[in-house]
Formats: sequence, C-alpha cells, structure tokens
Amino acid sequence: MESSCEEIVVARQPIFDTSGNVWGYELLYRSSASAVSAQVNDENLATVKVISDGFSLVCEDLKVNQKLLVNFPCDLLISEAAFALPAETCVIEILENVYPSKDVLDALRVLLKHNYTLALDDYIGQEELEPFLPLVNIVKIDILALDNLDQVNGIVKSLKGNGAILLAEKVEDIVTYEKLVDLGFVLFQGYFFARPEVVLGKKVSAQEVSKINLLNELGRDDLNVVRLSEIVKSDPSISFRLLKYINIAGQNTGCRIDSVERAITVLGRRQLVQWLRAVILSDMSSSMKANELSFMAVNRGFFLEALSNIVSCCGFQPETMFLIGMLTLIDSIMEISLGDILKPLALDDKIKNIILNTGTELTPFIELVRAYERWDVGAIKALVSFLSLDIDTSDAIYNKSFAKTLAIMKSVTN
Repeated sequence: MESSCEEIVVARQPIFDTSGNVWGYELLYRSSASAVSAQVNDENLATVKVISDGFSLVCEDLKVNQKLLVNFPCDLLISEAAFALPAETCVIEILENVYPSKDVLDALRVLLKHNYTLALDDYIGQEELEPFLPLVNIVKIDILALDNLDQVNGIVKSLKGNGAILLAEKVEDIVTYEKLVDLGFVLFQGYFFARPEVVLGKKVSAQEVSKINLLNELGRDDLNVVRLSEIVKSDPSISFRLLKYINIAGQNTGCRIDSVERAITVLGRRQLVQWLRAVILSDMSSSMKANELSFMAVNRGFFLEALSNIVSCCGFQPETMFLIGMLTLIDSIMEISLGDILKPLALDDKIKNIILNTGTELTPFIELVRAYERWDVGAIKALVSFLSLDIDTSDAIYNKSFAKTLAIMKSVTN
C-alpha cells in the first residue's frame, strides 16, 4: 500500500508585508488536482488528513512568527477540524462560498475563544458575507475581481472601523502594489514579486555572470568528479554546507568524511550537482523575496526534471530541464531583465529562446508548474490532458519535487 503522503499535493503561496518580508504562506491543498473542494463524511476526514500532512510538510521551514493560511469549507468549519492545527501558527481562512449560517458563525466564535486567527477569503463587498466581518481578523480582497482601484478604495472605506487587517490578493504588478499600500493594505499575495522591478543603471556583475555560467557548466554530461571537487573547494562556505547537507539528507552511513572527494562519492554526482545549483542560486538571493523566489525556482527545476523522466520534453535531458526550470525566475531573483541576464551567458541559443519567449515547445511544461504554484485547478487539468499525462502521476511528481526542494533549500542556508 502506498503511503498517504505520496498522494498529497501541497503548494505554498507567499504573503508579503510592506517591507518585502514573508509574513506567511497560504497552504494550498487537495488530495489531487481534480479534487476541487472538500466533501463530508469519509472524504471530509480524508481532507483533514491532507491538511495535517500538508502542515507537517511545510511547518519545519517556517521562520519565527510566520503564519500558514489554510482554506476551510463549510463542513470542516462546523466539524471543528481546525483544532487539528496550532492556533499560534495557522490562520483559518473562510472560503468565499461559505454561507454565514448560525452553525458556521457559532463555530467561528468557538475558534476565536481559542485564540485562532480568522481570515475571510475573496471579499469584494458581498452583502451576504457581511455577518463574517465582525468576527474576522483579516479580510482578503480580490483585486482582479474588481474593475478598478476606485472600487477597491470604496470597499476599504466601508471596512474602516472594522479593525481587520487588509490583505490584497492577486496583485499582479508593482504599480498596483504601490497604490494598494497607499490605500492601507499591509499584506499582499500574488505575482507582483515574480515580475522584476526595473532598477535603472543596474547591470549583471561579472561575479553573477560567473555564477550563472557555473549553473550551466553543472549540466554538462562530461562534468567529472575532479571538476566537481574544484568547484566545491573554491568556496569554504560551500564545502562546509556540503558536509551539513550529507547529514540532513541522511547519506552519511557512519563512514568518516575526510575530504571533499569522499563527500562527493558518498552523495553521488547527480545529487551533488542538484545541490550545488541550489546553493549558487541561493547565494544570489539578497532578500526574503529573492529567497522565496529561489525556492520556487529550484522547485520548478525538480518538477521539470522529473517530468522529463516520464514524458518526452522535446529531446531535452533531465539536467537541462532542471536548468530551464530554475532560469525561468532568474530575472525576478536578480531584478534585471532576462535579456540583459542571458546575453553574456554561455547558454545554448535554444535554451535562451525557451526562457525568453512564450509559445515555445516547452511552454506547456513551464505553464504546468506555474499552475501548481498558484493552484489553478482548471489550468492543471487542462495542461495535464494536453501533455497526455496521468493526473495522479503529475500530482505525485509535484509533491515529491516540493518535499525535495524543502530539504535541499534548508541545507544551503548559511
């Protein structure tokens, strides 16, 4: 019998404060991509299991005071399933399709008495949701569901005196973000951070070019242990973190590690190459925003690499797919345009074209991992079908890549 953990699909979407720090994450869960909502009875219990496993998967990576938002449908609220999660860490998010019945409101009051934080999802001024407003601590306003910022401002004014924290979701660009700050929003969720803000006069430094070229070199088929050893030995910090990673990854079988070469032998060439790529990308991150993007980039790499092992990815090798996945976010990490970044790099022109353009042969694969990141169930199902994949297999690959990314990114932190 397969472990139930293998069937969990977990994504986390970061929520930032006005300083660009990661305030927390929305934990997006389902038993599979086709499970659009939680059900009652046995399926309800199964969903509670998914929540519990999803929480355990990501909670160890949380920093002090960071929160996890967990979506709750009506039946789970009434059943008090939220008590399976710690009040000091988890925020109970009331889905927009939950009706404020007496049973639901009573359940929310019980949660408040036990110090749980409540958030109302996708609020755009619906009258039927107003009974929730005196009870919630956070109001999430769906920016894209409104026609303009004047409507957003009207909703903000209607909430004055409520005392709830305003969280803007589906923020797509830096200009909108800055206007929302002026309106009084303090938390932000969306993809504004995944589009680089142009910094005038900023250029790709020689050191950064060297690091990205090294990423490319790590994908060479003829890369040998001697060259790997040279790369690791060139940086004492990398050498130290390599030994740390061997312990975390459970690779040390008790034999003494007395050299970098020995460490490479214990770990294995392929796993070491993956780890070094994560280290290099992490070292290029200078902020919490960039660190989160580095996590997403490594996860994309693992996901695309694993996909290439079960379906043809236009002739690209798994190592190349890993590199392509990582580089799809390099502009956002460095806050420089892709054209400026890729121009001096020793990359194959075909790879550069895939990263720079949409509508290429690999675009559906890249869009699939992006759909998992934002938990767009419709897009996931459509892309899985288009690529002739099995939905359960695709879910399992994403879950495994996510868990692998969590483990490897922990080890690269200084």
